[in-house]
Amino acid sequence: MKYVLLLRGVNVGTKNSLPMADLRTMLEEIGCTKVTTYIQSGNAVLSTSLSKAKLLKTFEQALAKYMGRQVATTLRTAAELDAIINGNPFARIATDPKYLCVTFLSGPPHAGALATLNERDWSPEAFQVAGSEVLFLAPERPGAQRARGGA
Repeated sequence: MKYVLLLRGVNVGTKNSLPMADLRTMLEEIGCTKVTTYIQSGNAVLSTSLSKAKLLKTFEQALAKYMGRQVATTLRTAAELDAIINGNPFARIATDPKYLCVTFLSGPPHAGALATLNERDWSPEAFQVAGSEVLFLAPERPGAQRARGGA
């Protein structure tokens, strides 16, 4: 099975450094093959015969040992990524992908966690939860609303 591994909070400061060579070695040591990384991001594409649950558990343990703390990890298959792209609720209006952001969560957010966000009109920006992802559309330059004094 081929997966995309996304790590949160690595390589954002000196205490969170994770060289990509070390990440590749760590993944290979737990049974992954064809491991490639993307710049210094903490993101990797890999193949493995391990189940998704076993891969996550084994990798998170190895990573916690290396980093000295737990690190949020997200794992998606190629089919799951295709479903996110094909199910994009903003596809008809988001003609330029640089204004679209996807946040990958470890599971679907609870309705209560979204209640405060849903009470507000974010126009012209918008977000939509789709399973374990939050898709965010900023049709203007990201941050332009805030720069003009908006929230």
